[in-house]
Amino acid sequence: DTFEQLQILHEWNDDYRLKEFATAYIILDSENKFSEFQKSIAWYPDDIFKEKIHWLFAELVFELEDRWKVALKRQDLYFIQVTKLRIISLIVNTLFLLNKQYPVGDKQLSNVLKKMPDDKRLLKENALKIINSHEVNKLSPLFLDTRNSLEDELVERELIERNNNAYWINLRP
Repeated sequence: DTFEQLQILHEWNDDYRLKEFATAYIILDSENKFSEFQKSIAWYPDDIFKEKIHWLFAELVFELEDRWKVALKRQDLYFIQVTKLRIISLIVNTLFLLNKQYPVGDKQLSNVLKKMPDDKRLLKENALKIINSHEVNKLSPLFLDTRNSLEDELVERELIERNNNAYWINLRP
């Protein structure tokens, strides 16, 4: 990409490209343009960071309250697995953001999670248990515990306010 094409990243919409360019090694930058640009995308502005946390948590609540319950009711193993993976992705990418790391794609999710420092609420440990669990009947309590711990962490950091599930579901676009 040319430097001019990178300017669209200031809209903060493409997390994967942001991560790629924020951590890229610069070989030649005689005008210092790329170095300055890299500094500007090193991390999200506070309002964007908070918005991303709200979106991730709202999506997590929706997946747990709607998709997960529907998957269990249908007893459709494929839909159960797809929903489980979506929930894992939302939980783990929220943890990454809380640790000042850009979200990652599914290919790197587990490896990056394993390298992440442990946290006081055992969110990392729960996420790894979910990833490695093959017993569907044990997932619902683990999901609920992880969701509640995550909410406590987000409230404690003043990133969200405690609200009921309907609030979070209605917050989604």
